[in-house]
Amino acid sequence: MAEEVKVENKKPHNKYLEAELIIGGLFFLTIDGVCALIDVTGVGLAIAPVIQAAGTGAMTFWGYMKRDSAALKTSHQITKYALNLLPLLPTLFTSFVIQTYIHNHPKLNKMSSSLQYGITGKNIISK
Repeated sequence: MAEEVKVENKKPHNKYLEAELIIGGLFFLTIDGVCALIDVTGVGLAIAPVIQAAGTGAMTFWGYMKRDSAALKTSHQITKYALNLLPLLPTLFTSFVIQTYIHNHPKLNKMSSSLQYGITGKNIISK
């Protein structure tokens, strides 16, 4: 069963286990490898983004099942689907590694969101 860690909002946090990281990493790396082979043939931009979009959908659903609120953000979705257009690069594998790392480190996620407020000028003075 997934390890649950309590965070500040009192909801259980389901981390990705090591086995899930290995299985997911190999799965998405395999999809990236198949798409790289298709890209080499020359028809890759017609077929590979469709295959990678299915992989991105699976990754998003997996994140949703792990209660990852960031997995459903519009900006993350646009970035993932735009990355699928880059040929010969392991974009699904890289996206999966980044998504799982951010999900497994909730303090890092909270820190990055507070940095975003400082950079954009929102909530600079909290009190």
